[in-house]
Amino acid sequence: MHFGRKRVDGNVSLTTVIVVGALLIVSGMGLLANAIDVAMSTKSYFNQSLAGLRVTSCVEEGMYKITKDVAFTGTVTVNYSDGNCLVVISNVGGNTSKKRLLVTAVVGDYTVTREKFADTTTSPMILLNE
Repeated sequence: MHFGRKRVDGNVSLTTVIVVGALLIVSGMGLLANAIDVAMSTKSYFNQSLAGLRVTSCVEEGMYKITKDVAFTGTVTVNYSDGNCLVVISNVGGNTSKKRLLVTAVVGDYTVTREKFADTTTSPMILLNE
């Protein structure tokens, strides 16, 4: 009778270990998937924030070009190790005192585009979001 009892205890123990092990593995995979999602979300938010900061920096670079030469039209590029920022400066409606700044910043796989307008007839120049 002792032999039968040990065999049943062994089967129950083995089954318990297998079931608990499977549950732990499934739970661990779920936690790992969640951690990966959080990491990707954090990276995306960081890239978005950095691209927004670079847009501001590029607007300032474009304004600097216009300040040095109010007739300037063309492209200004600022390169970074993980992306770039581009400002396309053009006249608005043929008026050389009104400038359109189309700014695009790229960080990793994230791109931010903004449009600004500058009036060079004022001192200091006015930057608008028209």
